[in-house]
Amino acid sequence: MNERFGARLCLGLFVASLLLLPIFPLFLPPFVGPVVSTACVTLAHIILGLFYYFRPARDLRVGLCALLGAASWATWVWCYWEEYSAQMSLPNINIAGLIAPIATLLTILFLSSDSLKFGSTSRGGKRYFAVGVAFMVLVLVEVLWTFLFQEQNAEPTMSPDMASLATVIILRAAPVILTVVTWAIALSTQDKKPRRLLIGAGALALLSFFIPFVTAFSAVFAFAAWANTRVKH
Repeated sequence: MNERFGARLCLGLFVASLLLLPIFPLFLPPFVGPVVSTACVTLAHIILGLFYYFRPARDLRVGLCALLGAASWATWVWCYWEEYSAQMSLPNINIAGLIAPIATLLTILFLSSDSLKFGSTSRGGKRYFAVGVAFMVLVLVEVLWTFLFQEQNAEPTMSPDMASLATVIILRAAPVILTVVTWAIALSTQDKKPRRLLIGAGALALLSFFIPFVTAFSAVFAFAAWANTRVKH
């Protein structure tokens, strides 16, 4: 298998699994969605980690972080599987699972530095890629805060004012700021297709006011703009 094709395939599976993480629970039956979404993320981490660890020009940072993330996400699969078997929410205390989002974010960071050096990417292409990474990070933060906010309502650990402020910053202010930045980058480019994709990414981010986690599709549009630039150059 061509190494470039393999890298893009593994990266595509990794990105798709992260984007589907908050979506599966919305459409699949109760207790099934979390099992499927975390299992997909775990499998994508394993594939990505093994590829980057064993490929000729291997990157140990990506490989080890992805495999560490896979081990941590697997603990969530087990927790959600227990809830599915019991058909009820259980008071799981998953300390090992706390590593999962950190390992995933580190994997994204190392992939970003690796991808930006991969081939002759233009300055504009690097900005599109950075926007895609920013939207991915925002999606992960939104998912984490949504779960933390639910726990906050059940067992308050901070004041209601602080919780409301954090909610406004994460779910309202951050998408607006990213939209403004994305549209500014879009207006500064001369290429019509990346410009349209970035404008669409910003518009989708604004829809997050009404549709949860729709910023995942903003990341898809931004990466599509980046991919189009890389193909052209």
